[in-house]
Amino acid sequence: LYWRDTCEIKVCDAGITDQDLAIAKNTSHRLKLKNAGRGSSVTSVKWSSENKKIATVNAKNGLVKGKKAGSTHIRATVKCKNGKTYTYRSSLKVSDPKFKSGYKIIGLNEQAKLTLKGTSSYSITKWKTANKSVVTVTDSGEIYGVQTGSAKITATVDGRKLSCKVYVTNPSLVSDYACLWPGATAQIQVNGVCEKSKVSYWSENGGGAWETGGGTVVAAAGGSTNIIVTADGREMKFKVEVASKDAISACGAGYQIITTSQYSQTYRMTPGYYDCSSLVFRAYGCNAALLGGSASWAPTAADMAAHMVQTGKVIANQAVDVSQLRPGDLIFYGGRNNGRYLGIYHVSMYYGHGDRLENPLYSYWPRDNIVMIARPIP
Repeated sequence: LYWRDTCEIKVCDAGITDQDLAIAKNTSHRLKLKNAGRGSSVTSVKWSSENKKIATVNAKNGLVKGKKAGSTHIRATVKCKNGKTYTYRSSLKVSDPKFKSGYKIIGLNEQAKLTLKGTSSYSITKWKTANKSVVTVTDSGEIYGVQTGSAKITATVDGRKLSCKVYVTNPSLVSDYACLWPGATAQIQVNGVCEKSKVSYWSENGGGAWETGGGTVVAAAGGSTNIIVTADGREMKFKVEVASKDAISACGAGYQIITTSQYSQTYRMTPGYYDCSSLVFRAYGCNAALLGGSASWAPTAADMAAHMVQTGKVIANQAVDVSQLRPGDLIFYGGRNNGRYLGIYHVSMYYGHGDRLENPLYSYWPRDNIVMIARPIP
């Protein structure tokens, strides 16, 4: 792309020094003459405004005052000793500059442009920050957030001084996850904002929870959703998973077991020890009717899976996306030639927030060796 244009620049050797001038409404500026007599002595100068509703001028000293926004011309009539009279003309625009808002919020390490209204094509703006360690400003009004806090930005426009308070924020979520049962609530908390910050919330897909205003999340039916939190232009996700109260309690009980006990198949039913199926069994309160086995003895992972089939608790016969899981769901791994049901050799509980109940917590991945997923409590 190639572009070229030309313009004519006329240099005046005599006349009003400010040929194109902008002043703000209710401000003043003194005009001056250069070489007004063109070699002859000046006997008198009379200043006048072509539109006194826009600007007035002191006839003797050339002090111009802006009355209202608009354009006009200021004239200087110069009489000389040699009998000649010269008339000089200056183009004047009266502006009424203001900030579009008295404050501006930007994120840490982000930039934005401060905008003015009521300026003219002749307007000249000079920018200044009160605290460079918080926010900087360029000659064109571009601001940059250096560190969190606030600072005043001053713009001097056509003789009028304006100020805008700039807040630098760094929004973040105190927590990005909640596991709730139907009817329970959670409050989304946002850090790093200021008193002027605007925070909004909306549910990404409506599944399992609703945001009812002010960041309060109310759990509905089982499922999961993301609450999109927008603070000062920064978008964050708050994940909500909804399951039955008993399933959530089982997750908590299971986590307590793995953090206070040791893994052992030999001593799987002895206090202080666990294996995969006895962990699930104890987490659900040794409920044999729910999981199989007896009140004093946990079933194997394979027998537990068979019981899920018999009681109609299976939700998938293969891996599913994590978005389809609920805390408390059982994940069965199989396919081995071990003589057990579906070759199952391991069971794990979905703990929530993308993790399985293992020590330490493991991320869930939809692997090929997942042969069944069951939901003991709908």
